[in-house]
Amino acid sequence: MIRSLSTRRVACPDLSMPVLRVASTCRLFGSAATAFVVQFQKRTGRNCMRPVLKELLFLINFLTYLLAALIVLSSISSAVFSIRYRRATDARLRGLFAARMNISMGLMLIFIALIQMFLFSGSTMRVIVGAVFLLLGLFNLFSGIRNHAFFKQRG
Repeated sequence: MIRSLSTRRVACPDLSMPVLRVASTCRLFGSAATAFVVQFQKRTGRNCMRPVLKELLFLINFLTYLLAALIVLSSISSAVFSIRYRRATDARLRGLFAARMNISMGLMLIFIALIQMFLFSGSTMRVIVGAVFLLLGLFNLFSGIRNHAFFKQRG
């Protein structure tokens, strides 16, 4: 999970042991992390990065678990709407369930793309796969919303 951070050791003036300093290579939090570190150094007058690193790693882990939970929830809802779509006999209900399934699947693909592109190191293949997932997810989301509005008015 923390592979996207590159670290280097700096001496902390108030502690005798070296601590890890966050560099700006984390693509999602790079500029925000750098700005946060600079503000921390100006405010406290210290070069110790331990509190900043701890908060940043907590934020990255929280975002990772949040996206994973959202992927699980959207895949479960996609499966539920798929089952309900197949069991429905009314054409309007089938259309509504298929539209909701498309929306859930689109959100799931968008969340997978966000994890692929932002939370891991940016190799070219990973970015390409993430962009393809993002485009597929946006298309599914758009078509699901459009179809849901159509079948909702039809009733």
